[in-house]
Amino acid sequence: MPFVTQKLRSQENFQLPFIGRTKELQLFREQVLLPDEPSAHLFSIWGAPGVGTSTLLAQLRKEAHTAPFQSQCLTAFANARMKSPLRIMIELAHQFRVAGTPLVAFEQLLSYTTKMPALTPSLEQQAAQVLFAQHVQDLTQTETPQRTPMIGGMYEAVSETNRTTFLRQHLSLEIYDLQNFLERLAVLTRAFIEDLNWLAATPVSSTPERGKRIILFLDDVAPTGSVAAWLRTPVLAASLSTQIVLILAGQDSLEADLSAASPVVSLPLQPLTQDETSNFLATYGITDADQITLLWQKTSGLPLMLRLLAPVPSGQLHTDEPAMITGLRWIEQQGSGYRYLIRYAALFSRPFRPSDLAVCPVFSAKECIQWYRRLIALPFVQHDRVTGEYSYHPLVQQHLSQIFAQEAKPAYQQARQALASFYQQQFIRIHPASSDIYQNETVEAQQELTLALVAQWLSLGDENSLQQTIVSLLTLIQQTPDHMVLIDQLHTFVQGKSISLLPDQSKRVAKLLLTYSRADLKNPAFQAAITELIEAIGQQTNVPPSLLAHLYNKRAAALLLQQQAQQALEDSTQAVRLDPVCSDAYLLRGIAATALALQTDAFADFQHVISLDARNIFAYAYRSLVQRDQKAYEQALEDINQTLILTPNLPEATLFRNLVYEEMDKARRGLGNFDYQLELYPDDKDAYVLQAMAHSAICQYNQALASFEQALALDPTDPRIYAGRGHIHLERGDLEMAREDLLRSWELNSMDETTGMLLIWVRLCLEEPDTQINTLLERFATSSTQQDIALTSRGIALILQQQFAAALTALEQALQHNPASSEAVFWKGLTYAFLEQDAEALTALEQARSAEMPVPIALFAPLRWVGQTRPDFYQKQLLPFLQTERVY
Repeated sequence: MPFVTQKLRSQENFQLPFIGRTKELQLFREQVLLPDEPSAHLFSIWGAPGVGTSTLLAQLRKEAHTAPFQSQCLTAFANARMKSPLRIMIELAHQFRVAGTPLVAFEQLLSYTTKMPALTPSLEQQAAQVLFAQHVQDLTQTETPQRTPMIGGMYEAVSETNRTTFLRQHLSLEIYDLQNFLERLAVLTRAFIEDLNWLAATPVSSTPERGKRIILFLDDVAPTGSVAAWLRTPVLAASLSTQIVLILAGQDSLEADLSAASPVVSLPLQPLTQDETSNFLATYGITDADQITLLWQKTSGLPLMLRLLAPVPSGQLHTDEPAMITGLRWIEQQGSGYRYLIRYAALFSRPFRPSDLAVCPVFSAKECIQWYRRLIALPFVQHDRVTGEYSYHPLVQQHLSQIFAQEAKPAYQQARQALASFYQQQFIRIHPASSDIYQNETVEAQQELTLALVAQWLSLGDENSLQQTIVSLLTLIQQTPDHMVLIDQLHTFVQGKSISLLPDQSKRVAKLLLTYSRADLKNPAFQAAITELIEAIGQQTNVPPSLLAHLYNKRAAALLLQQQAQQALEDSTQAVRLDPVCSDAYLLRGIAATALALQTDAFADFQHVISLDARNIFAYAYRSLVQRDQKAYEQALEDINQTLILTPNLPEATLFRNLVYEEMDKARRGLGNFDYQLELYPDDKDAYVLQAMAHSAICQYNQALASFEQALALDPTDPRIYAGRGHIHLERGDLEMAREDLLRSWELNSMDETTGMLLIWVRLCLEEPDTQINTLLERFATSSTQQDIALTSRGIALILQQQFAAALTALEQALQHNPASSEAVFWKGLTYAFLEQDAEALTALEQARSAEMPVPIALFAPLRWVGQTRPDFYQKQLLPFLQTERVY
């Protein structure tokens, strides 16, 4: 489409002299450049949009590079708008390297972090670390000895707990696997500051008595942004050289936010005076006093508005409309193409590229370069001196976007949609060459395009766009640990000045994502946000299951920290269903199962985590906890040692290892006492029995059997020895051998009801036709002096008679007399299964399996009876109990 245009004079075609700000320049010279040591080290330059803070910042840097200061000063500049602290440090370090003064320690540490074999830990891993630390602390602070009752109370292994004060702080400041992103950022910042301090201490020829003066200029710093938070801690909290000066600029003062960390010199910029305005306009060839006065009054002395109105003919200035409207209308009059140009470009949500103009339907591909040149020549277009990128001044961009939306809503929506499609196409073409999240330019471009897309989708606000927003940002959060720019942009969407342009639904989604991206696991709002996000995208067919699993995982982590283990178990189970190869989902499910005393399930999940990821630190750590609970000390030590091999900087792992060593040592000292007793009295059969029980307490079953053999050699008529050896056979899963020993014990002592009951159970497992079973059950039920044995016997007899409701009543009464009876709990679980009360059945059976005195897995064989009437339930729910091995 041909356009008749009048050329606009670009600011790049001539150098505008710096006007005014004499007080600020003088202050900078007197307090920063001239003295041997700066009298101020932190400056906050601030003022209304368009007042010229960026221009002053550039002039101050230019001043530092003029004689005689240029040989004494090192400067670097970065625009903080939509940049994270890490990206700013990388940008500044690049400028120092170009200047011949590289930040060696920072660059080396940065290179090391990018080459580490594992990325920083996920939120789930961080939650696991906190929970593991709390678990170990609880173990070391408890005052109640843990007792493991053995057969008939013959032996109790008592292990006291270690009361060592838990060390919560990391012992090293080096980069290591368990650090989250913020911890690594702190370490990188420390290296960055150490390099600056070294440069500041390096003498220069012109002033050998002092080092280089380091001046860092940061523009567009917002008080509520991540850069300001980073400056507070860790930058200003560090020991900075007195030769280092920070010059910060933005719309708002940073004094209130930073003064607690360091004294701040606040420099509020005022609009230009009338005399300064006269000098400013003289550079545009405007010398008429009346016109100068009119422009000064109409613009209130704001340099941005003066640049907008300077080219406008004086005849068009005599209106009551705001300066911005007058200036923009004049630009539109330079040709019909300018109207489309400035309005479409106002919708760009990333710096301009020539190809971006192809989105505007009135520009052909051939015209894009020509119109791009005209675009970057506009007086409100800003130029980033470091990156070379161009973008609108935010004040003008907000105004033009609002006007576009109000005056041409359909065209505005079409333009937004076209931009979203265009950015999507650009995104698809990008494929990162590596997973280097710190330096890879392609990854950075992906993040930039994702945020640009999100801006378009939120502006559109329809259901599809908002779902794409959620999926894209969740993916970005999942793939990159540096969320600072994302949080800043979402905060702008939620509370920024352009919020009025967003539909209400977009504001709600932005707020949800902001809460989620902050990842405060202890904040109830975080969990609520996840729930809403799941509801928003959970039913969509095009959402990757792994993304939904990611959400369920995060909610499970939050629930675990809130001690809601059952809900966490449900969420992590859902995550496993959605993403069967997600190791973090199995890890969280295992931790939840541990909290619910489902030790066998927990052990299986930790095993699975290790099969998926052999470097998963907390799978070993938690498996070690389970094994320690089962007195499998050697296996527990093996796992906790593996944890420390992978992560030496985990003090709670060292503490837990010490605890396991202590418990194992106490158990072995008990064995040592028996050994000593047997050396003195080699014919003491009771010492051999106690020695066998001690071996059994730490799961040394072969040694226990050997000790029982020694005892039997001394007295083959002692029923306790056969009963004890029968228990060992049950633990090993050998029902036949257990039956022989228990039968021999019962024949020698038919008054031992505990052994008699166990013998009945074993025979039921072996499904032997035994007429004595009913007789014995009736005997115990009617004449036992122990109410729990009598009632349990009655319950088993009623189960065999298929009177399940009555059996349940009897078993519940048995548990009232002895709540710790894992035998009664098992038979109650079996009864529930016959009554088709499935949830209650599974809960009871799991309690029997993980009780303080757990029922050996071999004795779960009667569950097969349920398979005859309920084959489906048996195959899916009960068979796993029979197939479970011990957890060590």
